Amino acid sequence: MRRDRYGDLVPLTFPSHAAAVLPIKLAAPSRWDGVALVIGSTSPDLPYLVYPYVWFNAHTWLALVWFCVPVTLIGTRIARWAAPATAAHLPNRGGFALRDYGVLGQVRHRWYVTVGSAFVGALTHVVWDSFTHARPGRLWSLHPLDRIAVDGQPWWAVLQLASTVVGALIAVGFAWYIGRRRLIVAWHGVSPPVPVRPGLFWAVVAVVVVAGIAPQPVLAGVHLANVLGVRLLVLGAVALLAATAVTRVTQRDRVSI
Repeated sequence: MRRDRYGDLVPLTFPSHAAAVLPIKLAAPSRWDGVALVIGSTSPDLPYLVYPYVWFNAHTWLALVWFCVPVTLIGTRIARWAAPATAAHLPNRGGFALRDYGVLGQVRHRWYVTVGSAFVGALTHVVWDSFTHARPGRLWSLHPLDRIAVDGQPWWAVLQLASTVVGALIAVGFAWYIGRRRLIVAWHGVSPPVPVRPGLFWAVVAVVVVAGIAPQPVLAGVHLANVLGVRLLVLGAVALLAATAVTRVTQRDRVSI
């Protein structure tokens, strides 16, 4: 659960929002870029990373075009670059088949598929938040949501709590289903073996995470759960990217099993 700058509660950036886009990919896997869908579903919250030093509302129709789509395209490209080495170092237990995702580094979609997926992913986020935000922060006016539901809480707050919990469970469930059925392999083939250095990889992850967490207490906005949540989410991604880069530079002839 996290509070936005207006004091209201909004669904978790990840994994809850991914619950809205994973069914789209599953329904027509060849027509959608799954990476762009998932990253797009997080993109409207990324401005929280630099709040309050810089702030703009990315939960608007215009921001979907000028901010969310371009940022998602960049993120998608980076994710595909990192996928082979990152996936090779992930645990392969619990039915999620995380190492299968390494093949995404070889997958390319038509540009309009990726752009469309980025837009749809971001759109699902802001539509969802329109039912779980206090005003402002909605794409349209939904005054009935401001009425008191239970225990002095408005309907949008009740929907927020319910959608966060249910969304997270659904997203994890879909991820497990994809892994259990080995759908990544069915859609894109087997991930090619890559050299691995798990000791180095996870050491770099740990160093970057510690270095990123250390200054948080003195940064403005750290008391806001949504700001801290997005910062930690991005920090985790940066740590994995840094570990991937270092591992690639210093890789040895060791292949993942």
